Amino acid sequence: MNVYGLLIGISVVIGIELIKKYEQEITYLNILFILILTLLGARVLFLLHNIEEIQNGSIDPLAILGWGIGLLRLH
Repeated sequence: MNVYGLLIGISVVIGIELIKKYEQEITYLNILFILILTLLGARVLFLLHNIEEIQNGSIDPLAILGWGIGLLRLH
């Protein structure tokens, strides 16, 4: 079972709570920063989780649209 969506949601909530704790104000730039870092972290987790397929050559780690968090297929 893929839990990337759950991890992304938890990461966003934790990021927003940390901003509220330290900066007192949430701006759109802060939320954009959280979302970008969350998606990058989810991508790294996906690559680490599928390291055997990357070593076998069945997954290209740079092909974001072919294999990725949402597994978008462009066929």
